[in-house]
Amino acid sequence: MNQFDSDHEYSVEELVSNADFAKYWEKVKASWKLVLFSVCISAVLGLVIGFSIPKKYKVVTKLAPELSNSAVNRLSSLATLAGMNANVLGSSDAVYPMIYPEIIYSSNFLVDLFDMPVQIAGQEPMTVYEYVRDHTRQPWWSAVFGLPGKLVSLLKNEEEEDRDVTVDPYRLTMEQAREAKAIGSAIKATVEKKTLMITIETTMQNPVVAADLARYVDEKLKKYVADYRTDKVRENVLYLEGVLEQTREDYYSAQKKYASYLDSHRNLILQSVKVEAERLQNDMNLKYSLYNSVVQQLQSARLKVQQETPVFTEIVPATVPLKAYSPSKKKILAAFLFLGLIAGVAVALSKK
Repeated sequence: MNQFDSDHEYSVEELVSNADFAKYWEKVKASWKLVLFSVCISAVLGLVIGFSIPKKYKVVTKLAPELSNSAVNRLSSLATLAGMNANVLGSSDAVYPMIYPEIIYSSNFLVDLFDMPVQIAGQEPMTVYEYVRDHTRQPWWSAVFGLPGKLVSLLKNEEEEDRDVTVDPYRLTMEQAREAKAIGSAIKATVEKKTLMITIETTMQNPVVAADLARYVDEKLKKYVADYRTDKVRENVLYLEGVLEQTREDYYSAQKKYASYLDSHRNLILQSVKVEAERLQNDMNLKYSLYNSVVQQLQSARLKVQQETPVFTEIVPATVPLKAYSPSKKKILAAFLFLGLIAGVAVALSKK
């Protein structure tokens, strides 16, 4: 009997009875004005916060790379620099794009985006750096929370940085580092492991700037990878172009000497003249063979550059978005209404 009473005492049915629900409901009804006030205040706060957050526009572009096996060693070293295990590359091209996000987030890549031009309606042309620095709005509470830091800077008499200072990726100023971080946070790059699809997302407060930034990241990534993949073969092309110029001059010089000698000894039939003419002709032919060989090597090297240059298929191009991506004012308002209701009910139930 005692065991039954003990079980009955701690049962859920006993703790949450109809009588208790009725008592709680009566408390809430008695304090309906308080609950309504809490909901209204929360709604006002939700609207204030929702309209204080600047609109952001998202642009998505997708690329599919076509890679060859000829760049295994060079991309393996690049993967090592990016902090990846080079052994995972093996002999397949499939994983090469996995390091592309690391390239995009590197300081050199972000700094290269500084001078990209953007155009805002009603504004003079400007760079991405100037837009992020001078035309990006922050919520009002950012200024409030940032006020102590500004006051500390004023008390320390810190000098303002020169805005016209040359950008050095290896030694950025505080402002440059801050803007580079802001640009990096506006870019999201991911790679789908199975399809190797590269997705680049850019988020900005202006739809045109968001589309321009996505296009610039797209173009810069293609160029960066192409330059890296073709670095050695392009150096070989430059070297052969220099050799070609020298061998061409040598051939023309030998050709001129041979022709001049024949002209000056036209009527002479001495054996020594024949020997010298034959020697000059052989020298000319040798230099022509060298020149012709270099021409063929240069053509092969230029073809190699084309073969090594990676091809990217643009699956989804960058387009100017028509609607803002965030904030969702409806979601913010709904969340604050819910919190206001919970807070009002909690206060009503806590009253004696």
